[in-house]
Amino acid sequence: MDIPFLQKHFAAMGARLKVHTDERALTPWRVIPPLAIDVKTDRKGEFFEFALGAQPPEVRLLQIQAQARHLLLFTEPGDRFLCGHDERHWFVAAIDSPVSTVREAKQSLMPEVLRTRVGQLPFDEIDNRRNGHFLRQGEWFFAPVRKRVPDWLILKEEPLQRRPNSKPHICEELYREGGKRVYIVFDQHGDSRVFPEKAYLQRKAKHPDFDRFGVQIRVADPTVFVQGKVRHADHATIYLRGWHRVFLNGEKVSDVVRFLD
Repeated sequence: MDIPFLQKHFAAMGARLKVHTDERALTPWRVIPPLAIDVKTDRKGEFFEFALGAQPPEVRLLQIQAQARHLLLFTEPGDRFLCGHDERHWFVAAIDSPVSTVREAKQSLMPEVLRTRVGQLPFDEIDNRRNGHFLRQGEWFFAPVRKRVPDWLILKEEPLQRRPNSKPHICEELYREGGKRVYIVFDQHGDSRVFPEKAYLQRKAKHPDFDRFGVQIRVADPTVFVQGKVRHADHATIYLRGWHRVFLNGEKVSDVVRFLD
């Protein structure tokens, strides 16, 4: 891995890259990823961090768009990672397609149903967080729909989260259809584990205090509609006039990426 070369190109888009060996890699019996990518903060601000395991992979630069503040990385196992800046913060996203350019990586993150709708738009317009087909806030896309929802089914100040430990996007008004109830159980360290309802109830019957550090009830994989304000700590608040269907981006779930929105 040519660390100075990578640091030079991160700097070209205005970012810092720090690389270090994960101390846990020095303990033979610990199993850690060969590479973990994170976004952290020090007294100078945000920076990208590569934490290297015992046998780190080769990391190559596929493309950089310095002015747009994005670059695309490739690792020897075949993984791809888009690093860039969105509104207020740096981010890293695992890409699940064999892309070779930043543009292709961005397009791969768009939900397929929306990718089809915007096919005739200029790319600059597609890349905007707002166009005639959707609004975007972070990893969430909001597409306008014609829908009427009874008042008694509307939930107020509801969260949207990709993962239990992600910072929530708070929706002024939200309506769900379908999905399955799940239970997020926390331990003494604040880490969490998701249980389907049946598994949670079985565990609770055998060990009544296993969720003593906290539990949240959520709905997994529903069809979601929101309207009104959508707020997030790291993004500008957006306002949705009328109901919008919610879509999550196509980021690949990866053990390499530690940064969560």
